[in-house]
Amino acid sequence: MAITGDLVFAGKTEEYQLARTWLLDRLWPGLSPTAPRALPRDALLLVPGNHDVDHGEVDEVASMVQEGLLTKADQNRIATVLGYPGQRATLIKRHVAFLAFYGDWLGEALALPWWQRSISING
Repeated sequence: MAITGDLVFAGKTEEYQLARTWLLDRLWPGLSPTAPRALPRDALLLVPGNHDVDHGEVDEVASMVQEGLLTKADQNRIATVLGYPGQRATLIKRHVAFLAFYGDWLGEALALPWWQRSISING
């Protein structure tokens, strides 16, 4: 199962606390109420959307870097910037609250707002 964006409105930590309550109390129990065993939490993929970003963390430097990368549309350049933790930090600090929320949901620390995961369906 996947939720593809907009778990919250403005990417703030307190909003993610409400989202976690909704997941735990409403969504998760309803997915398989009669299943003999609970689904593993990583069976739910949470993909951040534009409302899951804390726009207050998008400063002038981040805006300029993002605009420059998008204007050039050079995948190698984008990969280079995202490949260096110091440079990447400027762009991903807007995802800190999402990463803390999703990491808490999974029970593991997440440093990046992208990942790859294989999920077995019906064996």
